[in-house]
Amino acid sequence: MDKPTVLVTGSAGHLGKALMLALPDLGYHPVGIDINPSPTTTLAGSITDTAFVASVFRTFQPAHVIHAATLHKPRTFKPPLALLPNYLFNKQKLT
Repeated sequence: MDKPTVLVTGSAGHLGKALMLALPDLGYHPVGIDINPSPTTTLAGSITDTAFVASVFRTFQPAHVIHAATLHKPRTFKPPLALLPNYLFNKQKLT
């Protein structure tokens, strides 16, 4: 049986990296996306780029998504509402 694919956003960050390294031992195939290339990033791109996200879903067909992407520190200069697009996905058809 194939391992279920898990899409991990923010795969270059602390939490994302830990998830990318732990998931194979738990029986999952992790696919990591991040704006920063890294050894634990499968594809570099932004979660706010709907065409990029749609292509990731079409290509890898993840069974699960773990959203670990966040803004990089320091972020004190941004008002709280400006942070929302980085934490929320808009409902949209990705096929």
